[in-house]
Amino acid sequence: MISENIDTHLAQRDYRAMGRCRIDHFLSEAVSQELYKALDDHTEFDVAYACSPEPKLVSAEAWRNMDGPGRQRLHSQLRSQAAEGRGFLYCTYIARRQVGASSRQAALLDTVFDFWGGEALRRIIFDVTGIEVTGAECQFTRFTPGQYLTRHRDTLVGNRRKIAFVLGMSRDWHPDWGGLLHFYRESGEIEEVWIPRFNTLQIFDITHIHGVSAVAPCAPRGRYSLTGWFTA
Repeated sequence: MISENIDTHLAQRDYRAMGRCRIDHFLSEAVSQELYKALDDHTEFDVAYACSPEPKLVSAEAWRNMDGPGRQRLHSQLRSQAAEGRGFLYCTYIARRQVGASSRQAALLDTVFDFWGGEALRRIIFDVTGIEVTGAECQFTRFTPGQYLTRHRDTLVGNRRKIAFVLGMSRDWHPDWGGLLHFYRESGEIEEVWIPRFNTLQIFDITHIHGVSAVAPCAPRGRYSLTGWFTA
């Protein structure tokens, strides 16, 4: 599944210097193309959002069938929270915890989920970061126009997360389309911005403050990725 030509030396240097790195052309060409097609053509996603009093996960059908006034109230709440730097809205296909998500390529997606917590990937993560991990928590995500993830850390008390990751699956993404991964300083200033890349594995320390900017109305397709945390 992993490309035979990946180079972890630069990633190792960058991670140990900055706590984050990228590895381009991570999956084999055949697997990356098949996975993109599965996500873009064959998968229906649930919708995840953070709105008082707690985060929600709803099926694509329920999201489509939400009545007009209810949708307006929800978007008003989401906008109010986002204006204060809180909350998120995006589409998701979560391993073994779907509400209504479905895929005509479910076997491929499950294979990726299983592989991500396996020994081959754990060895690469140790080589790059020097951190031993034992598994992974994963979800496929799709950000469409107006969807976003406000800035946050991935640290949770008592959680097993050690390293965050994003496998970018967005083809020929233009920065004007939004959906950019921002890293922030404690002051709130932007420290670095990563434009989505196709078949690039991004790894970063869970203590980094980060977020995904809203996808612009002009974006002609979804921003796809496999995202989650390596755990121990």
